[in-house]
Amino acid sequence: MHEFDLLLNSISSVSFCVLSKPSKKATYKKITIRPYLASSTTKTCLDEGSFFAEFFTQEQSFHTTLNHQQVKNLLFEQTGVFFKNVVITSNNTTYTIL
Repeated sequence: MHEFDLLLNSISSVSFCVLSKPSKKATYKKITIRPYLASSTTKTCLDEGSFFAEFFTQEQSFHTTLNHQQVKNLLFEQTGVFFKNVVITSNNTTYTIL
């Protein structure tokens, strides 16, 4: 996982991320992450670099906002353990981890 940690540290901006193909241990079926595009009225409530995360179960979805470090931590903790397929789109590059 050392190479994956280096990859996560080298990604400057995440435009979209999908964690799919859950293992049997996974709580969620799928997780999606994208930049949080705040309107001018809510921009003061959120830091720059916030992300919108959706966690899908069989019947529900849960939403939260994350900062850049929390996104990195989530990807590092979930990839390979709970999800077998991760696609990270950053700037003009797409990374696929199987």
